Amino acid sequence: MAQAMEHVGQELAVYGREAERYGLIHSDLRLTNLILHPSGTRVIDFDDCGFGWFMHDLAAAISFEEHHPSAPAWVENWLEGYEQVVPLSAEDRAILPALFVQRRVQLTAWTGSHAQTDMVRSLGPDWLEHTVRLCRRYLDGKNWPIGCA
Repeated sequence: MAQAMEHVGQELAVYGREAERYGLIHSDLRLTNLILHPSGTRVIDFDDCGFGWFMHDLAAAISFEEHHPSAPAWVENWLEGYEQVVPLSAEDRAILPALFVQRRVQLTAWTGSHAQTDMVRSLGPDWLEHTVRLCRRYLDGKNWPIGCA
């Protein structure tokens, strides 16, 4: 994981913080923070809100499910919807694996400090193994989720 995080840091430094890719984000934009209302979807829980890469919100959206077989389709659907508002560059798509692995490692650390919660227990005994496998795939240069780069 340490090696993956070092590589992530290098990639993000190159990607940069230009205004079209970095700014105020929700930073925890997951299904649990969306409310369906008759007039439209509402976003809640802004306590993790701050400055970051806009594509990090996609990494947050796929949180806890990065290893799911349907993750590539979910990512592509999210990107398709995003591009109805803002076009994405090749660099925006290429940085996604780095952001996904960064978020996964961040959540893995979070599970250690929340080990007694129902949420963490629900992740099952393979959570850490999935995290390590995803880090290896990232370091091996494999598209992850498939189709995102």
